[in-house]
Amino acid sequence: MVPAETSFARSAFDDAVARRVRVDLVLKPVTAESDSRLISRFLGTHESDLIALETPHDASGRKVFVPVGWQLGLSFELGNLWLQATGVVKGHDQFPLLPTRRVDVILIARPSEMTSCNRRQSPRYPINPSSPVTATLWPGNQDPAAKTMGRVLNWSEGGLALQLPAAPKIHAGEEVVLRLEALNAREALILRGHLKHYTCQGDGAYLAGIGDLVEVEPGQSPGLMRFLSASS
Repeated sequence: MVPAETSFARSAFDDAVARRVRVDLVLKPVTAESDSRLISRFLGTHESDLIALETPHDASGRKVFVPVGWQLGLSFELGNLWLQATGVVKGHDQFPLLPTRRVDVILIARPSEMTSCNRRQSPRYPINPSSPVTATLWPGNQDPAAKTMGRVLNWSEGGLALQLPAAPKIHAGEEVVLRLEALNAREALILRGHLKHYTCQGDGAYLAGIGDLVEVEPGQSPGLMRFLSASS
């Protein structure tokens, strides 16, 4: 395989993991009583360069246990492409989805190859600002120690307000990176912006205003996506 293909596969998976993209899975082998097509999403990377996938569920929402050693076909949308790859289940673990919540995941080895089908024909599903949205905030210098999480309170053109549990470890005026996730969204939004201000609300929580927002499109910033996938 030529280096360009390896680079594309690596960058595409970093992008998908950073955005926590939904992924459709096909199991091999398939037992008579199981559904061969399942739904999951990328959550993060794991030690030894494994990729953590949310424990998959079938169309009825029932979680499905996938044994170690089984093959998975992965199919997901990224930008204007529909991508496919294959992986093997290497193990099971728990993943810190939120500071107070861990979820069960399956671990697969990072695929070294992937194929691009045609351009996607289904519409994107952007995050709806009227639904509950979880925000993860990093400084522009990508210091993982300064990561904080909160909720989007309101969203206006070019800016948004976040409710944070404590004062962010970022100064007003600094560049920030945001990942915004809404329930049932097909992918998270990755944005760059600036922390305009933050104020204490009296109950220990803080209100932060983010402005100058620009969406990071797939493939625009491989270095940033590599950082986000590793720090997910």
